[in-house]
Amino acid sequence: MTKIGKILEHLKTKKSITPVDAYKLYGSMRLGAVIYTLRETYNILTVDEDANDKFGNPVRYARYIYKGKIKTN
Repeated sequence: MTKIGKILEHLKTKKSITPVDAYKLYGSMRLGAVIYTLRETYNILTVDEDANDKFGNPVRYARYIYKGKIKTN
């Protein structure tokens, strides 16, 4: 299975993914590009999240949330 396929399955089962998840689980360093491709067929919402890194500095990252397949007529 391709990385795109693995990330799609992750989204379908777990409902969301972050860039850190994609890197640790699937070795994908370009999650944004994968999501761009998947959005041709699937409705995926982007939510910005705030956190602190291990040094206490504020960081912002995206969480992608699976909303299902795009309905076509």
